[in-house]
Amino acid sequence: MVKFKHVVPFASLFLIGILYVLSLFSHPAYIGIGEVGDYEGRTVVVNGMLTGMVPLESGAGILSVRDTNDSSLRITLFVQKMPGHLSYGDLLSATGKVERYENEWEIIVDSASDIIVTGNSGDNFTKLWQLSQDPARFSGIMVNVPAELYNPHSTYFYLKDGGFKLKVLCPADFAGNFTSGESIAVAGIFSYDPDNLAYYLDARCSGAASAAFTE
Repeated sequence: MVKFKHVVPFASLFLIGILYVLSLFSHPAYIGIGEVGDYEGRTVVVNGMLTGMVPLESGAGILSVRDTNDSSLRITLFVQKMPGHLSYGDLLSATGKVERYENEWEIIVDSASDIIVTGNSGDNFTKLWQLSQDPARFSGIMVNVPAELYNPHSTYFYLKDGGFKLKVLCPADFAGNFTSGESIAVAGIFSYDPDNLAYYLDARCSGAASAAFTE
């Protein structure tokens, strides 16, 4: 016969175990984008860089986010109510529930307040030599490039710094505000053109061209 004094400690340990398991599900798990698949049905917090936005008529929206260190790690956020003032290249922290949609992982974000912008990848300067040295690392993200402008055209111009150069696509006639030889800083999405097998800077995108060019 089991004595009562032995039952009480066992019951206490069992209760503690249940509370511990419940705590795992009641608090969001802070994870990397590459770990999302291990947390189906759980509420998680992920950090990353905003690379795409698709607003929907309902007020919801779809955000594409990539890992800041590994461009191959990406996740889709379905946001029930889109936050305002988001820009490409924003560094953000998002809280939501992991679900699977059309055989792809996504995170359902209930509220705009569940997305916190912590900065922007374009805030700091990235040199042309850095882009040339490791282009895959910067592909698809916003960078802020200081260099000398040359050969301006109505919809594009070039940047050069030392022995490195980069083509920049810009809003129509924008390059006409500058002359060859000026030192400027340009923010845009570092992109790859498979037809010409070359990288370029796309400064036409929303949030990049409006305040990207400074003398």
